[in-house]
Amino acid sequence: MIIVARHQEGIGLNPLEYLLNEDGTEKEFESKERAIEFLKSAGASEEDIYYMRFLDAETGKELEE
Repeated sequence: MIIVARHQEGIGLNPLEYLLNEDGTEKEFESKERAIEFLKSAGASEEDIYYMRFLDAETGKELEE
């Protein structure tokens, strides 16, 4: 499973903030492609998505390209 994060205020030195469900848990996706589809449907631009971090939900490590 994949989770989505970005640096707070778009500043790389800031900690990550995560895309959450309504109950406050991290929103998980089956794949990076599904996460991107969701982000686009929610109004994220290509530039927004470029700065997103796609992480393995289990390990928290960033996915390889």
